[in-house]
Amino acid sequence: MKPRVAMVGATYPPIGASAAEALCHQAARCLADRGWTVRALSSNDRLEDGDPPATKVDGICVDRVLSLSAPPPKFSYRERARITEANEHRTAAWLTEFRPDIVCFWGMARLTVGPIRAADEAGYPYAFVLCDDSLASYAPAPWSRPWRALPDHLLHRRATLSELRVSPATSLTEAIVDELRRTFTDEFDPLLIHPGVPIAEWTPKLCPGEAHDPFRLLCVDRSSFEIAAQVAEALGRRVALRTVVGPWAKDLLAEYHEADALILSGGPPILEAMACGTPVIGAEDAPLSEVLSHHRNALVVPQGDLEALSAAITRLIEDDDLREALATEGIRMVRSRFTFDRYVDDLERWLLKDVLHS
Repeated sequence: MKPRVAMVGATYPPIGASAAEALCHQAARCLADRGWTVRALSSNDRLEDGDPPATKVDGICVDRVLSLSAPPPKFSYRERARITEANEHRTAAWLTEFRPDIVCFWGMARLTVGPIRAADEAGYPYAFVLCDDSLASYAPAPWSRPWRALPDHLLHRRATLSELRVSPATSLTEAIVDELRRTFTDEFDPLLIHPGVPIAEWTPKLCPGEAHDPFRLLCVDRSSFEIAAQVAEALGRRVALRTVVGPWAKDLLAEYHEADALILSGGPPILEAMACGTPVIGAEDAPLSEVLSHHRNALVVPQGDLEALSAAITRLIEDDDLREALATEGIRMVRSRFTFDRYVDDLERWLLKDVLHS
């Protein structure tokens, strides 16, 4: 009999369905198809009055009963401590009811460490799937920053990762590992498991590499919207820019099919666009940029370099053969190396070997 796994994260599709949450849901569905008993615990953020906290999403039971702390600059130590305690009690009750064999934490931004403390104190094996660097925000501040260290170490210690472990862990990208090692030292060594794409869902467009006039640019990374808008303004009527945040996967498929290039977007959207036959212009050191090979499966530009980005877009507009070559190689690479079955094979092996049986 396959294990019971709890997926715990700040949000869960279709609410707040970023690439990370969509990946969590896809993994949950795939594990369930393989015989695992899967249940998700998430926040009640964005629930409307009258919405039930317990629902099913594509067969996965989701309980939205946790709370999120306020984002900066509204952050308050006292408020975070209060929400941490509340989330710890709610998670403890939920775990007692579900009794999972493994607790898997995804996307911890603003969720507090309460759920981690509940799993740790109840003795459940737990691990982290690192989709971003949000875990670092809960590390106790060093004493070299006394205005932060005092509340972290003395006043609100239980609202930090103090006395909690941050392994085993797996990361989606090298960039996330590098960022977190600045906080957790070089001894922090998560297993790198690149995400994958459900090939049956992310189908290639009818004519990969073909372009519209004006050239259609797509950006799905909020942090890159400003520079994307600047380059679109510089290129004038030659391009049309569309920026999209957090759509449910079914909606994003149509965006990729309509776009002539995905620009300045990191993480799973890189692979999704490639699977659809949409050329990618990526930034150096962006999440998942390690899978990009300049002039082979993508065009890669320095982070924040407006001139280089403009030149790359212009080249795609003018070079039909390059667009077709990038689109073709992107499809080939994803289908050979980045399928979702491969990702879940690696994830399942890690959960069984490094988490459950460690």
